[in-house]
Amino acid sequence: DRDKKSALHIMEVTAKPLAVHCTKAVAGYCRGPHNRLDLEGVRAVPEGTKRMLRKSLAQWGVCDVDSRTLWDVLVSNETQALDMGRNGSASADDVLHALGVCSEALRGLRLSSLVTCPVASAWSSVAPMKSLRVMVVSDCRSFSDHVLACVLERAPAVESLALTGRHGVTFKAAALQSAFAAMVPGVSFLDLSDSEGISGEAVEAMLLERARRIDARQCAGERLKSVKLDRCKTWVVDAVARAVDACGGGMLRTLSLKLCWNLSEHALLALSHSNTRLHVLDLSYCDGVTDDVVASFAERCARTLTSIHVDGCISLTDRMLESIGEHSRAVAQLSMTRCHSLTSVAVSHVVRATSHSLTALDLSAMSHVSVRDLDEMIRHVHSRLRSFRLSESMCVLSPYTLRLLGSAPHLHTLAIRNCWSLTDHVMMALVAEMQAGGTAHARRDDQHTGMCSRKELFAAKGGVLPTKQSQHRATLTSLDVSGCNQLSTASMSPLLVLLAATLRRLDVSGCTRVDSAIIRTLVRDRCSRGGDAPAKTHDVSTDGTACTSSCNKIKPDANRNDAGDTTTSSSGTCDPFYVFERLEEVRIGFCRSFRCRALGLLGQRLPALHTLDALDSKFRGVDMAAALKHAAHLRVLRLSGKWITAEVVSAIFQHLPALHELHIENTRHMSSSTVQCIAPFPQPLEVLCVKECPGFDDDALEWTLDRFPHSLLSLSLFRLSAITERVLSLVQTQSQLRVFESYDNPALTSSALNSLRKRSPALEIHCSMIL
Repeated sequence: DRDKKSALHIMEVTAKPLAVHCTKAVAGYCRGPHNRLDLEGVRAVPEGTKRMLRKSLAQWGVCDVDSRTLWDVLVSNETQALDMGRNGSASADDVLHALGVCSEALRGLRLSSLVTCPVASAWSSVAPMKSLRVMVVSDCRSFSDHVLACVLERAPAVESLALTGRHGVTFKAAALQSAFAAMVPGVSFLDLSDSEGISGEAVEAMLLERARRIDARQCAGERLKSVKLDRCKTWVVDAVARAVDACGGGMLRTLSLKLCWNLSEHALLALSHSNTRLHVLDLSYCDGVTDDVVASFAERCARTLTSIHVDGCISLTDRMLESIGEHSRAVAQLSMTRCHSLTSVAVSHVVRATSHSLTALDLSAMSHVSVRDLDEMIRHVHSRLRSFRLSESMCVLSPYTLRLLGSAPHLHTLAIRNCWSLTDHVMMALVAEMQAGGTAHARRDDQHTGMCSRKELFAAKGGVLPTKQSQHRATLTSLDVSGCNQLSTASMSPLLVLLAATLRRLDVSGCTRVDSAIIRTLVRDRCSRGGDAPAKTHDVSTDGTACTSSCNKIKPDANRNDAGDTTTSSSGTCDPFYVFERLEEVRIGFCRSFRCRALGLLGQRLPALHTLDALDSKFRGVDMAAALKHAAHLRVLRLSGKWITAEVVSAIFQHLPALHELHIENTRHMSSSTVQCIAPFPQPLEVLCVKECPGFDDDALEWTLDRFPHSLLSLSLFRLSAITERVLSLVQTQSQLRVFESYDNPALTSSALNSLRKRSPALEIHCSMIL
């Protein structure tokens, strides 16, 4: 629970500390040398410490285990959710043993990427799971119809069933259809995304049998309420549409058909006619979506439809927007990215018609939106707007537009990507409005009934109005300005200071004018006296107005200049302390050089940071190594460049115990001579991408695979000149590996890769060769 700061518990286990990181979705791992669990250390945990750990887990009821050596600590009869097989090391016996411990209280079960699942006869030894409500099976090839039938017989109260990726369920078995139809209250949420071997006729027969039993009152329960068929085959979607239509319909609340190709307009119209209570409709990137389809959904679900996603539907025109504005007055989320045929006037009309309920607006990649219509749209949804996205747009942004967004009281997500018109002058309008407390827009609205004049708003001080203290607080949690190469640190630094208490995600990738000053902003407190090295941490009162005795106590409004910026006087008076304690994701790739010693404090000053993307950005190796040595919570790391030294590579594999995804590019130090000198260190690495590293040869890859024998799920090799065909034999020995990518590797020919496909049919292989 990151908000309550109770995530990390450190316990002494014999002579070594055991760190268990409890979050909302997953509990941590305890691993010893060679990526093996320390059996003696786990058994030596005092009973009082076990009870304390179980109590912290019980707050969320979540546990993620992959070996029975942790069951004594993490799994108990109070565990409510179990996630097994995420790193590929859990076996069928592990699954049965874990379920035997917590089957009575279990409410959620997820089985993912299991090499072997328990057979159907083995499930009879599991106690009935009467409390199980949610079950997810992902990429388990040995999970068949008979296994699912036995599971549903042991857990008849499952309400949410998700079968995604590659699995062995086809719904053809009579036992499975009978068990599905007899469930009480029955499955109300069905997710079949990315499923390949499902039989459409079998799914249709199963749903019809379930509806028939409910109508005949042979079993109590409810019909299907939510269907997710993303990236499914056409015949599966058509079969579900026929079944829903034959059952009388009217019960679906959520329908998602994202990336379903070759859908017929007739099938979509049938779904719209039989469902009049939809809340969420997602038809993104479906080539069969027309104006009549969306209009039919909008008219028949006028009172209930709250979320509409039609991204990438290039055949839609303004007639679709007119029908939404006329009928669907309860829409809260509207996403129309890459709909190039929609005009600015029509979009403005539908936003104005739904302004009393609209909270999220996505206008990315729409080339026909004018700045006047954009300002009018924001004004209409200003008081309720929570998410605004405008990416890859040719719209000319004005300071007034950013001023409106800055005064939105509930705005949490702001994404303005690849917009050439977003300059420092425009961004400073957002900063000025946040410093003013969001009162300028409301004050102007009281005086004017129409649109505010930009000249009136920005008449003095170079477009910045004097600030005024207010109770308004910044609410932005996600800021994405990637690709806006007109922005610089001059406008980003003061904005980040204002968002320090709330910001969780920052993306300035591709902002070529952003330099090392933004790093100093992220890691230093406002009591520092200049220079690269931050000052010592000061104690702060709850209202943020007091420092330690070394600093004079000041009020929030003290020492502000006319532009609203806060300065440090020569007498030693300083600004209130700020820290980015919630910042989880930082993306600074494709930017300028970040050569500053403050980078070494990145891991210490950002306690919640779990993602760092610095591809094609220049650092000093000693600074990055210092930052990684204190970033024990980092889960995703992306680095590239010749500045990556052996010290950085050593820090990656020795000081990041939570690392799950690593992308490293264009360095000669990612080689066998470097990695073989690194001492073993436990890491649950799942995704590894090595690109353009001339020293990465067969021995280095063998060391990598031996280091992560149970966790590595995806391996990508790009343009590596030192590897040979021996790599394929090494990949074949990794039974837990799910995805292997080879691009432009001269030694890995197409015939060798085809031979690997035949020897490892369960391995998903992606490749391309140099022409």
